[in-house]
Amino acid sequence: PNVSNIRVGGKAILFSKENGDIMNTGVRLSFGRSFGEEWPGYLFSEITNSYWINDKLILNINPKSAWTGEGNPFAIGTGINWKLNNYFYLIPESNIAILDSESNWTFALRAIPKENTYIDLYTTNAFNFTDIGELIQSKSQSIGIKTGIIF
Repeated sequence: PNVSNIRVGGKAILFSKENGDIMNTGVRLSFGRSFGEEWPGYLFSEITNSYWINDKLILNINPKSAWTGEGNPFAIGTGINWKLNNYFYLIPESNIAILDSESNWTFALRAIPKENTYIDLYTTNAFNFTDIGELIQSKSQSIGIKTGIIF
């Protein structure tokens, strides 16, 4: 709280179902730093894996970890994207704590108004949706909206 932060990151797709692979796999990395803090920041990594069970269900299993000046949390993210129709998905997710992390959950309804755009209405007890916040449980449940553009 009351500290300025900066975060930079990106994702590289290694395997893609659209290219004939059996699943989508990618690597997501981000680096974050709080200004005014003595520790150097953190590096977050996640290996994203999505497997199509059928045309309506996608299974996600994503190991995620961070290297920080105060520990190295590790968790396994799990979830299912359940396609209700071409415009809506139900997405229950959980992060299962393995080391120096905290288990948490998220439940979202995703709307897809355009092919490369989505809007999530969600509730969660994770600290946040972005990198290291996925490894921490919040003291309270939150409700929110998240938007994204895929390019």
